[in-house]
Amino acid sequence: MKKKGNFTHYSIFFALLLFSTAFSLNAELWMIQKLNNFGLYHSLLEVLSEKYVKISLWIMLFLLFFMFFAALKLAAETLMELSIFVFVRSVQTEQTAETVEIKTKGVSWSGRFFLVFGLISIFCFPFLIILILLFLLASVLSFMMTLYRLSDQMEVFQMIGFVFLNFFFWGASASTVVYILLKLFNGLTKSIGL
Repeated sequence: MKKKGNFTHYSIFFALLLFSTAFSLNAELWMIQKLNNFGLYHSLLEVLSEKYVKISLWIMLFLLFFMFFAALKLAAETLMELSIFVFVRSVQTEQTAETVEIKTKGVSWSGRFFLVFGLISIFCFPFLIILILLFLLASVLSFMMTLYRLSDQMEVFQMIGFVFLNFFFWGASASTVVYILLKLFNGLTKSIGL
């Protein structure tokens, strides 16, 4: 017998679409402005129509942002499963194991935060800082909801380890990306001679 999925199972997917759309619209505006500043946009318009240029840019940027957010989602889910495996009390009975599985499946409930903030981001797409803040706020609220739902199955030290593992991973990842971008920027400025 087939099970019918409800809307909450797809909320993360729709949130990815919404955030990708908002960020790609913002990036499209920025790219068109930069192309105008360099004088390339009018050259493009001589060859292609304005609508075609804008749609092509948006599709390319949408796909890039969608892949980026999908990769973030995959990393977040893998880290969450690892954190649950390591820090949630090991269970012996089948009934308790089913409870942990139900609670971790309930983690997808926190996808509603991403959906709501994704909807808000569509209306705020011209403002990059607001888009980033909305995404970060949805991530923090989602993490707090997950922590709350699993808190009755963890002791204080397990909860501290759970939080530390997540913050360490994301902090190390962000630091590595920033370091690589700064090294790349410095290399480019030295090669140009600025």
